[in-house]
Amino acid sequence: MKSPRKRRAKSKATNPFDPVEIVKELFPQSSLLSMITDQPIKAILEMPRLKPKYPDLVIRHQEQTFHFEFFAKNNKRVPYEMGVSYLAAAERYEKTIPIAVWVGDKLIDFEPRIDEPNLKFLFRIVDIREPLENDPRFTEVERQILSRLKTVHQAQGGLFTKLLKLTPRQHQHEFVRIATSLGYEAIAIRSVID
Repeated sequence: MKSPRKRRAKSKATNPFDPVEIVKELFPQSSLLSMITDQPIKAILEMPRLKPKYPDLVIRHQEQTFHFEFFAKNNKRVPYEMGVSYLAAAERYEKTIPIAVWVGDKLIDFEPRIDEPNLKFLFRIVDIREPLENDPRFTEVERQILSRLKTVHQAQGGLFTKLLKLTPRQHQHEFVRIATSLGYEAIAIRSVID
């Protein structure tokens, strides 16, 4: 155990009456877990810090809510990133329709879903460069919105790919501005996960 003088000095930097800090100080994680489980602890998994997630674009149109998330880089975390931003949108609006919009070079082949034993999440993904007119995966309203977004993207030389280089808050602001200029009710949502 640390000396009382050092403990007091550390406690002053945080709230000295915070029970979490007191427990952390008195019992390191491994010894506390060993006491609780009556088993030796082999490894401790630390969760990464969660950053606030700003859904790229949420549009309310014809009494429906559409969540569009734009991606330009291939990585296997796309379904999880989509899921986190979807939760931020669905937290505010029931029956939100999630659509991932690919604006990068070559779309990797991955399943547009999270299929874990305790978590199921499905979404659709569209490559914005592909024809949308007869795509059966999308409703007429979805194809209309996607086609209008595609026109803006292409007319301005791959605009959405450039916007994704901004901070999440900045590119969300730009997507909302563009959708509003197209006549849609676009909503800026910040996740409550801070």
